[in-house]
Amino acid sequence: RTQIGSFVLVDSFTVECNPHEILFAGGTAFGSGCHPSTRLAASLLEKAVAVMDVTKVLDVGCGSGVLSLLSAKLGVKHTVGLDVCHNSLVVARSNVEANGLNDRIDITGMTIGEVTCSFDLVLANLTLSVFFYLLDDINRLCRNGGVLVVSGLQGRQDESALARLHEYGWELLTRSSEGKWQAMMLHRI
Repeated sequence: RTQIGSFVLVDSFTVECNPHEILFAGGTAFGSGCHPSTRLAASLLEKAVAVMDVTKVLDVGCGSGVLSLLSAKLGVKHTVGLDVCHNSLVVARSNVEANGLNDRIDITGMTIGEVTCSFDLVLANLTLSVFFYLLDDINRLCRNGGVLVVSGLQGRQDESALARLHEYGWELLTRSSEGKWQAMMLHRI
């Protein structure tokens, strides 16, 4: 049992699931829900959904799908989880099915460059180098007025990420940290 935001991840073999539980098996995919960067992203996702109308979320590098699952459990109508790792796709799809969320979450192996629709909120729990590599597409896919949650930053990486994001017209709403890990939530002006 792992706390992720206001939800608890429970073993996917559990027979009955309470409303604030998510059936989950990490398998060999990246993302057990235990990492500080995932907890930080989950917390900022919950804050964003609480204060704005979020109907479409993009989870870039979704891994096991934990943030995509949380998004749907928070009431988001359509979440797309992207990953390039075959194992991650298998595990994430299994987790989506176990929670009966196939109608709300699409897990896909498409590259971010192949995605064409816009999103209200983009989740990017990534290393800084991967984030910078994908930043043009992340910027393209988040609608004007949308929100970006960036997590997976260590040390002072948040400062260099923020400087680049300002160049793209993003405004910092809030940041949070746990140990050496940082996350930020930004608004697209």
